[in-house]
Amino acid sequence: MPHTSILSPFLLILTGMCLIAAPSHGEERQQLNSSGDKIQYAIGVEVARNFKNQGLELNLDLVTKGMRDVLSGEKLLVSEKELRSILISVQSDIRRKQSLVRQGVTGNKIP
Repeated sequence: MPHTSILSPFLLILTGMCLIAAPSHGEERQQLNSSGDKIQYAIGVEVARNFKNQGLELNLDLVTKGMRDVLSGEKLLVSEKELRSILISVQSDIRRKQSLVRQGVTGNKIP
């Protein structure tokens, strides 16, 4: 199976993440002043829910660093080969956890 079919869900999710910015910790509540703002916020909410539902714990600083590196043309911190390997491993882990849930394994954190 080509890696593009395995990575497609992650690429879609990460593309959606490109539309949101990580808030600083002291930032006041942001206003949604346009329909574009509302759309981008809604995408951010759905992406975060998806990650949360899959049991992924994210460091938003690193997620946004990766997005900024790609969007600005900076050199990535990992090679493309390593990046593919990482994402394939993450997806495999998610599938394993989902399988355990379907089998009735319970608990907040599935190994």
